Amino acid sequence: MDDKINELEIDLYRAWQTILKLLPEHFSDILESSRNCQSHDEAIQWSYMIIDKLLELTQPFQDGAEDRAYCPLCGDGSSSSFRTGYAYPEGLRRHLSGDGRACECFVFHFARKLAIRRFTSVDQRTAKIKKELENRRLMEDTFRIEPLRAPKVLDEDKFNSARSPERLSWAENRLKELGFEIHYSARVKSYTQQHGAFVVFADPRGEGELRFSVYKQEQMERVSSPLQLQTSSFFLRDNWTNDLAGKYRTRLAQSIESLMSQNEA
Repeated sequence: MDDKINELEIDLYRAWQTILKLLPEHFSDILESSRNCQSHDEAIQWSYMIIDKLLELTQPFQDGAEDRAYCPLCGDGSSSSFRTGYAYPEGLRRHLSGDGRACECFVFHFARKLAIRRFTSVDQRTAKIKKELENRRLMEDTFRIEPLRAPKVLDEDKFNSARSPERLSWAENRLKELGFEIHYSARVKSYTQQHGAFVVFADPRGEGELRFSVYKQEQMERVSSPLQLQTSSFFLRDNWTNDLAGKYRTRLAQSIESLMSQNEA
């Protein structure tokens, strides 16, 4: 079934490319501009905005006292045997958009459908991934690696591979040696250290390094959105062994200094 769908999609793409080649270049360029859309909403907005550009490039003709025009994409005109073309610009606009009882332009319908469908499939995949993560959070241990955000599963948002259970235990022991407290409640783990007016959150999930984010305690208690939090981050490599505590203190001091300079700015 999937192979058949893929085959039909390839045929559809080839048919669309053929249509574009048959159009004047300035019209095909307009239809191809849907590639610049970055989201489903932008694709919908594009489908309305592009009609104005098509109307601007269409050359109307006089039919009695009325301006009329054939569709620049499909070549259609009025179904009436007494009139030619569409009333310009509103009749042609309705033909392009498919509004009302107008016979919709099949070329523009095709262009709009392809533009929106591209992001619909992306949105569907995103929704599926989100649902899978929600289900995993109910079944697996999660990790609160920053304040005011939902805890994450072990391999969520990681560029490097997630640690095995044995390697995670090793990383947790290293954090304990650095003075971190490990909290575990309702399947949520967090690794924190209070340092005066600052709180350090550790993230040991990724293989190869321990990551740290520093926050101001007062700001954590005052703001309601994580986007309002100022933070400074640093890391310690797993293969660092000499004076690890000293390396940690130096990088922590630099992060605190950076946070304080942000507050002064």
